[in-house]
This record gives sequence, C-alpha cells and structure tokens, in this order.
Amino acid sequence: MEQNLIATYHDEQKKYRLKIYRDVDCGSDGPLNWGWHLNFADHDRNYSLDKQKNGEPMSNLRYLVSRYADAKKVRRWLKAKDERTKHGEDYAEYDRSGNVWRLFSKGYGGDYYQETYFTPQDFKTADSYLLEQLSDDCICTIANTMMGDGVKMASYSFNYYSGEPGFDDEVSENMTGLMWIEKSDYLKDNGGNDERWHLPMTELMAGMIDSLQRWARGDVYGFELEKAVKWQVHRECLSEEREPEDYEETDWEFVDSCWGYYMESEELAEEIESEHGLPKMLEAA
Repeated sequence: MEQNLIATYHDEQKKYRLKIYRDVDCGSDGPLNWGWHLNFADHDRNYSLDKQKNGEPMSNLRYLVSRYADAKKVRRWLKAKDERTKHGEDYAEYDRSGNVWRLFSKGYGGDYYQETYFTPQDFKTADSYLLEQLSDDCICTIANTMMGDGVKMASYSFNYYSGEPGFDDEVSENMTGLMWIEKSDYLKDNGGNDERWHLPMTELMAGMIDSLQRWARGDVYGFELEKAVKWQVHRECLSEEREPEDYEETDWEFVDSCWGYYMESEELAEEIESEHGLPKMLEAA
C-alpha cells in the first residue's frame, strides 16, 4: 500500500501521524454509483460515462427536445426563412396554393429541398413529428435556446491523455457525450428543493462534475490516522556479557481510517484535524 502514499502529516510534537493514500479501489464507476438520477450517453471507444455502453448522444437529445422544447418558439424560429437560410438551417414556408406548410432542409450540395409538409392544423399541433424531421444541427440549436423548464443538459468530451471528462452547457453535433437530468428526478434527489434549478447544468451539477473529473484522474484519497505510543525500554543481554541498554521507543497505533474522499490531500488533512480535534498537522518534508 505504501506505493500509493501521497503525503504524511504530523503535529509539531509528533503525537499524531496522518498518512494520505491514493484510493485505487474507489470503484470502476465511481460517482456514477452514488444513486443520482443523472443520465449519460456517449460513444467514445476509450473512455465512457455511459454505464450501459449503448447510449447515442443525438438520439437521446432528439428525445429530450421532442419532450421539452418550447414548440411555439420552434415554429416561430422556423418561419424566419431569411434568417434560417443565412445560417444554412431548416425553415418552414407556407404555400397558399396548397394550403400547407412546407419544411425545407439543406442538402449536401447546398441546395434546399422539401423535407415534408404539414397541414396548418398539424403544423400547430404535431410538435413531436415536426421536430423529428429537423436536422441534427437544428436540434442542437433548439436544445441550446428553446427548451422548457423540465430538463437540464450538458455535453462532454474526454481528455485524450487522462480520460478526464470536460463539460459544456451547449450541445453540438460533434459532441462525444450528453449528460442530462429531468426536473422530476432532480427534485427526488434534492428533497423537492428547486432553488438552484435555474442554474446552467455545469453549475447545477458542479460538485458531481468535479467528482467525476477527480475520479477519472485518480485523485480520490483515503487516510490512516495513528497516534504515537512511547516506551521506555530496558534491555539486558542473556547470552553474553554486555552492558544493559535503556532507550525510548515509539510505536504508532491505529486510530482511524476511511476511504473515498473526492478532495485535495490538503483539504482532507484539514478535515481530519477538525473531525478528531487534532492540533495543526504539518506535511512531512
């Protein structure tokens, strides 16, 4: 275990010794097993937060958009033809001769083509079907700007070297993963308290995100606390003539230990000080 020793602390009188270790047995899923109603979907071959390993970010995003997008805002947005074509996005145009709304999408060659059409009544009411016809790019725009209050989401990708996930409040077509939590589940996790629900996802879940990043880096720790027990030793040689020896000897006796701390080693040392009423612990040189 000593190969995982990170730091050793002691008080000035050296009555206590605190050893901080890297927790190499914190679990293959780490914070993912804490029981939160967080959802993850990704398709990275090397690193994954999706425990089922079968999530597809855009498919899940489409489901969330179809369920929680503000459909009135989406329809108004689609009707702004000039603005949509300027950005190469889908748009809807009313055809008076046919009394239908036509939905147009941009093809690979840059030209627009008719994706489908809707009766005026369907265009007002068939929200899920309308959203199903939109391109991935449009779905991402809607997810970033036109969602209702029922869900929070963020995208993520992984550091190439460490596997640490980085999170962003905006989603995009090329995102590696999608993290989301529905409001009903968030309320279950927080005793019905929605005071922080207005925050962006990365702020709302800042503690969990920090824990996920620490877990991915291996920055999870445990400790062993020991106290010094001093002995006055008198030793006589029985096998031959030698001078008796008198000296002091110190044993380190176990006091407490615990594992699975998602914090810096210095913070952990301060927490143990406070919890056990210890004097100031200093890191050994």
